[in-house]
Amino acid sequence: MGLVKGAVLLHLKQFVHDRFGSETWQTHVAALPAADRAGALNPVPACWYDVDIFRHLLRVSSEYSGSGSRFVISEMGRYTAERELSGPQRWFLCLRPSFAVQNLDLCWRRLFDMGRWSSGRKGGELLLRLGEWPTEPPLCEWGAGYLRGALDLFGWQLDGVKHMDAFTQGEEGCAFVVGGRLKSDAVRLGRLTSRAEVIHAARVFTQYTQTEELARLVVELVRVQLGATGVQLWVLDEYGEREGMRLLCTSGEWERGKRRSCFLLDTSGRTVGRIEVCHMQPQLEEGAASLLDELLPFIADSLAGLQEERAPAPEVSRTRDEVFNHRLLAARNLWGLTARQTDVLALVVQGQANKEIAVALGCQKSTVELHMSHILRKCGAENRSMLTASFWGLHGA
Repeated sequence: MGLVKGAVLLHLKQFVHDRFGSETWQTHVAALPAADRAGALNPVPACWYDVDIFRHLLRVSSEYSGSGSRFVISEMGRYTAERELSGPQRWFLCLRPSFAVQNLDLCWRRLFDMGRWSSGRKGGELLLRLGEWPTEPPLCEWGAGYLRGALDLFGWQLDGVKHMDAFTQGEEGCAFVVGGRLKSDAVRLGRLTSRAEVIHAARVFTQYTQTEELARLVVELVRVQLGATGVQLWVLDEYGEREGMRLLCTSGEWERGKRRSCFLLDTSGRTVGRIEVCHMQPQLEEGAASLLDELLPFIADSLAGLQEERAPAPEVSRTRDEVFNHRLLAARNLWGLTARQTDVLALVVQGQANKEIAVALGCQKSTVELHMSHILRKCGAENRSMLTASFWGLHGA
């Protein structure tokens, strides 16, 4: 039916441990089919599991909680939201609460490969719909709790969340009508403050599949990062003509008489666009501008990839080696690998063992193992299988 990230199961386990004790979790897991018990007992955050395991554990938790089950399951969802939507990625939420709500689906996709969020307005209320999602009570209650936790982090003061089943074109799902308003202090915006946040931002870019959606994120991020009054994103047209620069997206106010700065977006030796910034200060803040400079190649690469997908297919397709080398270059830029680490990665993702890699590169096996530890840390993977999956899953490569 679908997959759920191990992090969700781990949060569920921690919640049960804190609320009911470790023995209760073991009892819940014992009711699973034998093949699923080992993974559920100690879930790996970065791995994917059958969503039926998650459904079963929620159902058992609901039965165990008795009359207070709805509240408990809802709190489980909130618990996950609070832990998944904080940390280095929180800059994304701090850009602007309403912007984050519009992109709620990106946050969700980090946890499930099923369910799709959409948002809109219904009178003075916020309407959010979770399509392609079962309407079973525990799953809906967990989703409602996750939504409450997310909206709270997004800067919303909630007056209430009303849930209802929703069916569109024969497809089941959940709809939530949210009453509330932005908190008075929610207008304060965040910015990138470290290289770790730059790397996370680059990974977020790879999740976008629509040029216009990516453009909205870019201009909003740049405006906040530089404290600009206005930002414009210009790109080449879909056919790559140099003179065909067009305004793709704008944010803020573009006023005459104010100072302007320009950032070129270059990738693979060519300019694919530019970012123009309107600001009041004589000079942009050096630290903020420096971090943005580090992010520009990733912005350029993501935009170029999406533009290429929209352009007419070339008469001659790339060879398999060209595709692989392009993906390898994308991985090196995204993860910040050295040339030697890239050489090791190229052989790892093709299934070679450390001993074979050492022979191929003319070095010691211990040297390869050292390179591997650095690669796994930079990629955020826990083992070779996860590293290989991340490599072949790079968007636009």
